[in-house]
Amino acid sequence: VRLGERLTELQLLEALLIPSGDNIARTLAVWDAGSQPAFVARMNALAEEMDLRSTHYADPAGLDPRSSSTPADQVEVAAALMEQPALRYVVSQARLAFPVAGTIWNYNPALGVDGIVGVKSGFTDPAQACLATAAWDVVGGRRVLVVAVSMHQPDGLGEAAQVDEQLLTNAETSLETYTAVAAGTPEARVVAPWSRATIEATAGTAAVVVAWPGLHLTEQVSPGPALHLHVPAGALAGTLTLSAPDGTLASVPLRLDAPIPPLSSTPVATDG
Repeated sequence: VRLGERLTELQLLEALLIPSGDNIARTLAVWDAGSQPAFVARMNALAEEMDLRSTHYADPAGLDPRSSSTPADQVEVAAALMEQPALRYVVSQARLAFPVAGTIWNYNPALGVDGIVGVKSGFTDPAQACLATAAWDVVGGRRVLVVAVSMHQPDGLGEAAQVDEQLLTNAETSLETYTAVAAGTPEARVVAPWSRATIEATAGTAAVVVAWPGLHLTEQVSPGPALHLHVPAGALAGTLTLSAPDGTLASVPLRLDAPIPPLSSTPVATDG
């Protein structure tokens, strides 16, 4: 870049993500947060929000050896980046036209191999070669993004690319569709406050997720609309959410198996 040159946010992101411009990282940090330390504070706050427990940022560019992370944490970062359409487009480009430089080239040697569409390369002497990659796969008719990260590869980005490619292959062969909840399965109970009757709430649809060995699912039931008299069978009673450590995998409506009972006509004993 040249002193005084004006670049768009998109151009800066292109220079940051394709040839890994450290000067661009510092420029974006100051533009976004006013200073590099302020931006680093935002980075660490986001890492905490994302539950990246092994990640600490000391600078915007990763040149400071005090910046550290793990492949598992960086998989989360790469997956979050790939949720953004504009960034998905940028990291999928082998090269782009750019002012002054003319052409900027992507340093990711795995790009385009076996359907790899990103994500980001990096190298410093303390970190050695680091590479995050991602590829689309179809599992049981569902299109899913598989992400792999290798770090501290001593023989360069070519070796890191080979490691990532093997990781992606291993992951893709272990993926399968799994019916976590079958339609009609009782998942909750509804008790009307004016009645002693308990009504089952069952899954209105099946919850089919793309799973892998060792996946741990958690369930959470959220109540639906407030109950009232004359609610028919089949009415929405709530929602069952299935989550993995990476986020929500499926949401299933829960339906009443029977109507809400009317007010009881049974006499109630009173005192005096």
